Amino acid sequence: MELIDELSPEYLESIDWEASIVGVSPNTCDRFYTRFFEAAKTAEEQGNTRSQSVFVLLGRASSLFLKAAEKQAPFGPMWIYEGRRSADISDFTEDDIECLKSLLSVLKQNDLRARVADIIWTVQRKGNIQYAEQAVDDYLLAGEEQIYGDIYIDGVERLTRALHLAASLGRNSDRYDKVIQKIDFLLGTFLPKHNSPMSDLLKLLLEYRAGDTAKFAHFAEIGALDAEANNNWYVAGHYWEIKAKCHRMEKEVDREYQAIQRVANTYVNTANDSLKQAQRHSVAAYHIQSAIEVLRRIPGTKEQQDQLHKTMLEYQQKSVNELKSISSDSIDLTEQIENTITIIKDKPLKEAIFLLASFTNPVSRAGMASFIEEMAQKSPFLALLTNNIVDSNGKVIGKIGSLLDDSKDKAEEAKEAEMFHWAHYQQQTLGAVIDHTRHYFVIEHNPSIRDTLEIVTNNPFVPAGREWIFAQGLLSGLQGDYLMALHLLLPQIENSIRSLLNRNGVITSGLNPEGIQEEFHLNKLLYMPETAKIFHENLIFGLRGTLISRFGANFRNRLAHGLLEHNHFLTYDAVYIWWLVLKICCMPMVQPQESKDAPSKE
Repeated sequence: MELIDELSPEYLESIDWEASIVGVSPNTCDRFYTRFFEAAKTAEEQGNTRSQSVFVLLGRASSLFLKAAEKQAPFGPMWIYEGRRSADISDFTEDDIECLKSLLSVLKQNDLRARVADIIWTVQRKGNIQYAEQAVDDYLLAGEEQIYGDIYIDGVERLTRALHLAASLGRNSDRYDKVIQKIDFLLGTFLPKHNSPMSDLLKLLLEYRAGDTAKFAHFAEIGALDAEANNNWYVAGHYWEIKAKCHRMEKEVDREYQAIQRVANTYVNTANDSLKQAQRHSVAAYHIQSAIEVLRRIPGTKEQQDQLHKTMLEYQQKSVNELKSISSDSIDLTEQIENTITIIKDKPLKEAIFLLASFTNPVSRAGMASFIEEMAQKSPFLALLTNNIVDSNGKVIGKIGSLLDDSKDKAEEAKEAEMFHWAHYQQQTLGAVIDHTRHYFVIEHNPSIRDTLEIVTNNPFVPAGREWIFAQGLLSGLQGDYLMALHLLLPQIENSIRSLLNRNGVITSGLNPEGIQEEFHLNKLLYMPETAKIFHENLIFGLRGTLISRFGANFRNRLAHGLLEHNHFLTYDAVYIWWLVLKICCMPMVQPQESKDAPSKE
């Protein structure tokens, strides 16, 4: 017998299903699941399997993570770790949906009702439009309650989902207009109070081109000035960007450029604060680079850009000594992991992300070259031998030639192959340290897409229009979902490198024999001398070995040809590659020449 067959209206009315969540604070759906699972345990102990099943279903429903910005896939697991996860929207069966329909009639808490109705609509749309309409109404009530209760982030998420749902049902509907009017009212009421999440609602209305753009520009200025008065430069920059967009939509060019200049100023102020608070020159250099990126959008700012570039180079020089050492001589990594965790422990979320990205260097190309040369000198017999590289199925996927080959070119090829091969072991060691540190980071913080968007916005490595892809990829990695992270990020690396080269006047395409213009692939891009002028040699060495060399992880090529299984995304190779992308996004692109000669941090 299915559970739905046991849920008569009389039975559902006889039990207060929400009694267990009374007093939960904050009173939001994603805080309810623990109480529901506890109630299920109690029902099991009492031998009441019917109630147990209902409470488990409510626990699963409330444990879903709401991703309000994703219109078509708004729910995901609350957590993912080491190949395991919490409940996902894909887990809900037809019987589950029928049970939720019955439960909806007796539930009273607005946020829980919105969640249940939205799940029904997301899983089973045909013939269920009334549940989408119900979700809009309840999200609107829940969002307003949460904002008035100072639960701003959750309230904004609910209102965002309400608007996306209402728009999907038709922009000519009364519900759509009702949501727009409510958001407009709340913006006027609550700005600039706790204005960071409220700015998302302002952007949302601009996205839908709903409301008075001039009024929104005024709202944005109110939020920006209030944030600046509190030295909250990120929020201020967010609002100045919104103000610039309002003026752009109204074709007010001069006012748009003035707002963009204020955005650049917020990055400079952020850099200054990072030096005052923690003397983190690497972080300061990153923010100065973001300021330069913003100024590129304003004609006639070349002199200002050049001055900031000099400042960035100065900070980069000083940042070299901030890097920490990681040794791979010992198999027991406990002490190294503990030392790395100490670096990020008790730090604010944003600073902790930057520290995770910068706590050490990638594996050193120069260090690997010296190691291979020393090995050849100490063991000339081994240097004469050629080696086969085999995959997990025993297939020969590469051959390393002799380091002492008479042909200089072949000897150099063999040396580089050996460097990738041996670097692979050190990269895995670093990957282990990174993953355990990342796990601690997630326990201490609860990163969201907002946090990773901050990293990739106005970032020279992230072309316009790709910010959400990078942000989701970095967030997935922080959450331990490297399967999602690398599927999102790896295709973007090639495009980002090409975009950077194009911006520097480098041609990244050629004509094939048929006269068709083809873009250079990653294998060529990473060996172009112009690329070495943008990235530090250790980053290029790491990208070559992990992504395109058959003597290293070769992850990008194996992914592109469908040669990777799920377990490959649970390896420290995957962790290290994700970390390289995080590092590139957090660090300035152009490294000072002197840092190439700095002592190895192996």
